Amino acid sequence: NIPYILGFMFGFFCRLNPSFTKTINTDNLFLSLEKNISKNTREIQTTQNPSKILAAKHSQKAIFFLSSGHLYGSACLGSGLVTRWAKTLSFSLSLPEANHYLSDLLTFPSKVLAEYQFIILDSDLYSQATKKQIEAARKTLSDRRISYTLIKADTQDWFEQIYESVVFLSFFSYYLSITNKVKN
Repeated sequence: NIPYILGFMFGFFCRLNPSFTKTINTDNLFLSLEKNISKNTREIQTTQNPSKILAAKHSQKAIFFLSSGHLYGSACLGSGLVTRWAKTLSFSLSLPEANHYLSDLLTFPSKVLAEYQFIILDSDLYSQATKKQIEAARKTLSDRRISYTLIKADTQDWFEQIYESVVFLSFFSYYLSITNKVKN
């Protein structure tokens, strides 16, 4: 499924704007994808595979994705994949809007809050205002003692970060479905 998703995204962007292919470095993109796919494949042991580790941590939990800007679409896709493949409740929230809802969302008893897991997609390319919003969200989650994971792309190009996030979240949702013992 991953090659189809990535091919669709690349083709869609190229179709919308033919000059798009000139603005990105496809060599770096494909090297980044190859590196990301190779470190998340099934053959890699669980202790060294970041998507398997994250899936084990988020097993049988409701998952909320927090992101902004160029990574918001990746978070929405990841949320959809988790809901569909892992058969678990998942939402994608955009910063800074999400911070207005976090304090209301997190008023449930601690027994209920223990079933929530947050994944924050971070980027060095975010604006300073967005970075402050991420810190505010992290503080809110820490104050409420809710587990969260901060995911940051290895690349520094916005388009490569999108693709890297899509690949990682695709593997994560696949391994989460295995961890949750979902039968297709």
